[in-house]
Amino acid sequence: MASRRQFGFKSAFRVIPRYVSSYKDIHSLEYEEVVTETNTCSREDFLCLRLFQFLIHVLGSELFIEFTRCLDICGLDYATLADRITRDGDNWTPQWRALLEAFRQSCKDELIPADQVKLEFSAEDLRTVDTHQLALVPFYMANLVANAAIITDLRTYLKEGLGRFFGEKLSGEEMGELETTLDMGLDKIVCYENPLSSKVVEYEYDLESWLADEGYAPLRDYYLGKAVPFHFQLDDAILSSVEKARSYTSSMAEAVYRVRINVIGPTGDRIYCYQRNLDPNMPGDVRKRIDKVNEERTIARQHAEIASRMS
Repeated sequence: MASRRQFGFKSAFRVIPRYVSSYKDIHSLEYEEVVTETNTCSREDFLCLRLFQFLIHVLGSELFIEFTRCLDICGLDYATLADRITRDGDNWTPQWRALLEAFRQSCKDELIPADQVKLEFSAEDLRTVDTHQLALVPFYMANLVANAAIITDLRTYLKEGLGRFFGEKLSGEEMGELETTLDMGLDKIVCYENPLSSKVVEYEYDLESWLADEGYAPLRDYYLGKAVPFHFQLDDAILSSVEKARSYTSSMAEAVYRVRINVIGPTGDRIYCYQRNLDPNMPGDVRKRIDKVNEERTIARQHAEIASRMS
């Protein structure tokens, strides 16, 4: 307690959504205590950090693997971009703004003062918790992919924002490659407002070789001079699971969230992101390169899942 007073710690509690359960007439859940304010960190700072965490989850997902690599090559990183977006509220586009402001409000609403923490629970209490105390990062990611207007708004905002954030620092070629790889990421988003089981997109680059290049050469070094079709596929089991969840949930966003949390597990990006369907006639060395990249992506997804389990 002395340290709390010395550093001005103020805290609240929130439910850990993964640890809510019942056994016969025994109902339990777990809380975690969260420091929301210190002598040097205000409640407003805490909410900005939560928003930053959400943006890190979005930009660091498998969707944007080409884009984040391009940022690295340009001497940037997606944490810097997330920080710029967090501070750029005056320029958020309408649908994007609505999503981020709703996330921020939910971060406030989930906090429970110490004198309101319950220690005994009824079945009705747990039903209420299951409905309202959600893992906010994956829930708002689900809201993003469930709404075509938000996806369109995000594309507009990020394309405008890149020039505003980095235009003076980067060359025209570098800015062009950032925009190209940003499009690649947005093309892979599965939009559940009108979900497609597969899609074909053409790019003029050897992306697998570029992603596997340990020398981090720029994208233009892998320009092919011709359009190459990329065949993207969504796992059939995901679509059927979402359709099943939609039958007992109040919205498509909630259905995607329930499948993400309860079914997909530690490879959760698969529900947001199309996977490339490999050509069976592809040369063996190319397939090995792609397999290597995909293995790295799977490991990254598992680390992201561990990091966001209580978010």
